[in-house]
Order: sequence, then C-alpha cells, then structure tokens
Amino acid sequence: PAASSSPIQRTVTSLDSITISQDIDLAEGRARVDQRVKIYADSAYLRLSAAASITPEASTKRIDFTFDLAYFQLGGLRVPYPVPFRLLGKEAMGWLDTTYLSDRLRVSRGNKGTTFVLARPGVRDA
Repeated sequence: PAASSSPIQRTVTSLDSITISQDIDLAEGRARVDQRVKIYADSAYLRLSAAASITPEASTKRIDFTFDLAYFQLGGLRVPYPVPFRLLGKEAMGWLDTTYLSDRLRVSRGNKGTTFVLARPGVRDA
C-alpha cells in the first residue's frame, strides 16, 4: 500500500494558528527544499530542510529531495528536531510533482499522496 501523510501532519496543518511556507531553490550547488511551519509569529517555527535535485530522465516538473536538516527556532534559541534522518534511509526521501504553476499559485503532489496548494504572498490574480 502507498504511504500517506501522518495524522499529526494532517492535524497540525489544519490549525488556523499554523502558517506553512515552502521555498524551493534549484540553483546548482545549493538546491534545497525548505519548509517553515510557523506558530503564531515569525519568531517561533519548525524548519524542515532537504537537499534537492531534478532527475532529467523523469518529468522536468519533478523535484527529488532528501531531508537532512530540521530544528525549532524559538526567538533566538535554536533547538534540534530529534529525527535521525540518516537512520531513516529511504523514509527521509521523497519527491514533489508540480501539476500546476502560475505567478501566484503552485499545486504539487508528493510521493505520499499529499496535495499541496501554495499561494505566493503579495501576488494578485491578473
């Protein structure tokens, strides 16, 4: 059976007080996928970061990633996120397929079946 998003993930992402942002930087030498899960304010968040790449033989819209960094930021204090990504092996890996992209909106489907709808802040429909 296919994997699915965790019940904790579904619960956290459904809370009104949670804001999730995602940055994708595919520049050569520093390709990353970063997620920030903010709780009320910018000074308290969870950062999940992954090394990223595009597989040329796959779709040009697929980004492969491997989580390798995570921490809680509480004001000026950084607390490590207690997940041993190296020990997780393939469980720390995944991919995102972009199914729709505009200046304002990106819709992606992840390897665990989750659909992500992300709006770029400050950009309005034409």
